[in-house]
Amino acid sequence: MKYLIASFVSIGLIGLGVWSHFVFFRVRVIQCVTTTQQTCPDSFMQALTPFEGQSLFLIQPMTITQSAELQSSGYQVVAYQKKLPNQLFLTVRSEKPLFTVQSGSENQTISEYGRVIQAPSDQVLPLIIIDDGTATTDAVPDQKSIQNGSLVEPYQTPVIQIISEFKDHPSLKISTLIWKSPQEIEIKLDNNIRVLVDTSSYGHAARKTTAILASEKVQSEVESIQEIDLRLDLPVLRTSQ
Repeated sequence: MKYLIASFVSIGLIGLGVWSHFVFFRVRVIQCVTTTQQTCPDSFMQALTPFEGQSLFLIQPMTITQSAELQSSGYQVVAYQKKLPNQLFLTVRSEKPLFTVQSGSENQTISEYGRVIQAPSDQVLPLIIIDDGTATTDAVPDQKSIQNGSLVEPYQTPVIQIISEFKDHPSLKISTLIWKSPQEIEIKLDNNIRVLVDTSSYGHAARKTTAILASEKVQSEVESIQEIDLRLDLPVLRTSQ
């Protein structure tokens, strides 16, 4: 009889624990600040609404970071903390759109951190085309270049560095970047000049291109230049003449 009573008590305590777990430890308060200690915008707070009422113990970092609403919000969660009984504290960083990747039948906007975010309504971004054998017959790449909400390697690091560097040179505006292979990355500028680099020569491509176009030897032929190949030890210029 004593064992039976003890069993019932144990079951009761377990049930009470489960009940309190779901009643008392549900998210009621979400506080969010940016890495610059600013209050998170209303649009981001709205994206956090689905987490309200969820069990504080069941919410994990991956649950938050892989939320589709948060991935496209333009903000990335970089730290989070739980505080009993019902509070969740988040720290996020802003993500600025850097370029657009042609992915399947649609374009995806990629941030400076390589993540898919919401497309801006007031910006025209460089278009990135991955055409390295994963493409279909009409030269439109499949979804392999973007996985889990991010542009994958080996594309991410070179493309972000190339686009970021060229942004610092206003006279060299990229319209399209075509990744044909690690040995051939074609950068098309708004002035119709193509710059060719590879994964070992893309560093300082914008600075090198600026120096070439500014040199006295090239000044008289600038309008006829069609291509600058930076993949060799010395740059090769191809002109229309």
